[in-house]
Amino acid sequence: MKLPWTDRTSAQLGILMDGSGSTVYHETLAQHKNQNHTDHHGIHMISNTLETPYYAVIFTSQLDEEDEAYRTTAERMVELAQKQPGFLGADSARDANGFGITVSYWRDEESIKYWKMNQEHLQAQQRGQEEWYRHYQLIVARVERAYTPESKLKQT
Repeated sequence: MKLPWTDRTSAQLGILMDGSGSTVYHETLAQHKNQNHTDHHGIHMISNTLETPYYAVIFTSQLDEEDEAYRTTAERMVELAQKQPGFLGADSARDANGFGITVSYWRDEESIKYWKMNQEHLQAQQRGQEEWYRHYQLIVARVERAYTPESKLKQT
């Protein structure tokens, strides 16, 4: 499945369509040295964890119905976030029933604050509340430790 923003950004994308119709993708910016690897499920992930501490913004949502306007807006938000100072990357998944989770990674709280104040992002949030989301939740967390099985082996 080709995503429209792949020709317009430096992101490296991995796509998985599972049997239930769920779409899972992960993006890794070029600043992550293009060192993606694929796990045993075929999902691309950041192979080297980011240097801690950093922040994770965890957005869970339940869509009423996904339409072309939603997809276009979501793609635009990815493009826009990638241009924000302090943006480190994102993981996102949505199942066939419309439940989704997106985790974006940020250098610091100030970067998150600037993203939250971005006018185009604010307009997309309002439209999401009014048109697309039955429910959503946002969690901001400071990441103190993160590792992959490979990086954990290197520590021993």
